[in-house]
Amino acid sequence: AALPGLREVAAPPASTARLFVLPGHAGRIGLISGYTRQFCAACNKVRITPAGMLKTCLYDDGALDLKALLRSGADDAALAGALIECVGRRYANGHLAEHAARRRREPSMGAIGG
Repeated sequence: AALPGLREVAAPPASTARLFVLPGHAGRIGLISGYTRQFCAACNKVRITPAGMLKTCLYDDGALDLKALLRSGADDAALAGALIECVGRRYANGHLAEHAARRRREPSMGAIGG
């Protein structure tokens, strides 16, 4: 084995990574198994792209155009309502979000905001 002694440690409930430590070394190693999407059920993350789209999943095409909403003059109450409604429509997992997106090419993390 390349890293003998490497062992998995508990991660926070909504973590997207499996965490590992190597005794005698500082820090932790986090592995994100994005394609298996094993963390979807506990995911509590949203992301805003550089273009102003709110994504409730890395695999969706953007669920709410925040830039357009803000530019239309939406007040705080309207913005809060739109955010709550949007997060409430979140797909159950990344496989469903990806299927609904029907992209031919995956965007780069730079375009997603990651």
